[in-house]
Amino acid sequence: MSEREPGEVEQPWQRLHPRTVLASTAMTFGGVVGAGVPVAIGLLLGGVGIGWIALWVVGGIIVVTGAIAVFEALRVRASRFRLREDRIDLRVSLFASSTRSLPLRRIRAVDINADLAQRRLGLASVRLGTGDQSGSRFELTAIDRTQAEALRTAILGERSAATGDRVGRLATFDPSWLRYAPVSLGTPLIGIAALGAIVQVADWFNAVPRLLGVFNDALGALPIPVRILILLVVAVLVGIVGSLLFFVESWWGYQLDRDPDGTLHLQRGLIVRRSSSYQGARIRGVGLDEPIGYRRVGAAKLHVVAVGLDTTKEDGSKKEDSTTIVPAAPREVAVGVAAAILDADPPTSLQSHPHAAAGRRYRWSLLALIAVLIMAAVPAILWSALRGSADLWWLVAVLALLGIPISWWLCRDNIAGLGHLITPEHVVLRSGSVFRRTNILRRRGLLGWNLRQSPAQRRLGLVTLVATSAASPGSFRLPDVDPSDAHRLLATAGPAWELLWHAARERSSDTTATASETAVVRDITNRSR
Repeated sequence: MSEREPGEVEQPWQRLHPRTVLASTAMTFGGVVGAGVPVAIGLLLGGVGIGWIALWVVGGIIVVTGAIAVFEALRVRASRFRLREDRIDLRVSLFASSTRSLPLRRIRAVDINADLAQRRLGLASVRLGTGDQSGSRFELTAIDRTQAEALRTAILGERSAATGDRVGRLATFDPSWLRYAPVSLGTPLIGIAALGAIVQVADWFNAVPRLLGVFNDALGALPIPVRILILLVVAVLVGIVGSLLFFVESWWGYQLDRDPDGTLHLQRGLIVRRSSSYQGARIRGVGLDEPIGYRRVGAAKLHVVAVGLDTTKEDGSKKEDSTTIVPAAPREVAVGVAAAILDADPPTSLQSHPHAAAGRRYRWSLLALIAVLIMAAVPAILWSALRGSADLWWLVAVLALLGIPISWWLCRDNIAGLGHLITPEHVVLRSGSVFRRTNILRRRGLLGWNLRQSPAQRRLGLVTLVATSAASPGSFRLPDVDPSDAHRLLATAGPAWELLWHAARERSSDTTATASETAVVRDITNRSR
């Protein structure tokens, strides 16, 4: 621990709130009880008696809840924190004493979260993010809610966060948005994961044979394709229910407000109430997500592109919805919020890319379809050779009949979604089909451009541009750009790139030919490394 500066006043250490023990114990009890239900069902299917089930489940609930209560009591008693003029300290003194200090100038985000028990008890958890990619964070779990708000105000200097002074509410939750949750591409994955979890729990208690017996008794007389179709329908229905539950828990009570300086304040959550702030000076743009399912129903999601966002968990994985400021909602809602943040209406039409870019996508689509058919044909051939039956050839036929129109349509949709636009204040980059995203970036927030060119692109006279920024996620890719457009995009990152481009063009004898443009781009790429 560093020595105090001369004249610096020693700040008192503060404790975590003692009601934290009760809040953590209550949430643990609810979670363990919820987990005990499938365990009890698995034991029952495995032939275990009711008495043993009660002993194992009830005993496990008591042991786990008691252990968490003891752990939380020790943690609260051992933890101290204090806010100083230039840093915040957290000390944990149990068997050994350790002090962690975080300079205030490194803090980029202060998030306030409160689960159901914490809200009932007037508590909140405070997470301080530095915006680095290590996923490490400084967390206080938990303190009084009023104290948490005052701490955020003191660290970030957000006077409006304490007074509630807002220039306007940009968006608020509408229950009709629930209809967009099931059209997410993750809906069938949720159902498949749920079915897999049921099989896994059954395996723990040796109940898989009985589970398969129930399945065969119900569907054994049906053909294999029909059984597969029924399983997919069940997975989709389970996924719809799961997606609705996730959407309600994550976004119920959603509110997005804006301060006079452009700072955004987001609140959301049913069981866990989350409160996040995005400083206006750090916002570098927005990203409009329009996956294939959302586009069919006229929905979209909006992400904020800002410096210093805490987008990683402690294990290094990406944190879901860490940058989402508008959930799946009508597209006009997301576009309206984007216009308010950017102080400009998002463009409705973009500059398309060359025909060579479309040709690349047709070839990719054909190769992908051939690969899928080969992967389906291999098990069909092996099954026919080993069993002397052609039961699996229907799968190859179905994939061929459905794959050709689907791959052609996806290819056309990918081509239509590829485009860019340069305005006096922004750069717009759009690409993708199944996952389509439109990034609208402020030109003053761009650090530079990276140019990449594969052998196939070099032969076709195309380049891929990657915009770099200090804002998360740090890079924004635009594939298959015509070299004649590259200089205009490069110039958006600052005068150095523009001078470099013109210097290269002056050394080119033929500035109109595609090969010459490609050589210019290659020269810029080599000089920028």
